[in-house]
Amino acid sequence: MVMMRAANVPEDKYRRNAIIAVIAMLYSTYAIYASGKDAVLGGMLVTAIGFIIWGFLAPRFTTAAPAVSERTQTA
Repeated sequence: MVMMRAANVPEDKYRRNAIIAVIAMLYSTYAIYASGKDAVLGGMLVTAIGFIIWGFLAPRFTTAAPAVSERTQTA
């Protein structure tokens, strides 16, 4: 949703994609629930490991503005 807003996607496409995303999330939640407690536990473990790995990799995909020191600034 944030990427679509940043890209100035037209409102009708944004709304359509948001509705599809919500339906997909609801179905995914139901599918995990209907699969039983073992599937829920496995899904939780995979998600947790994925978040940990992403936490280490995410800084590689950001571009930080270079710091300007006082010595390089001209008056």
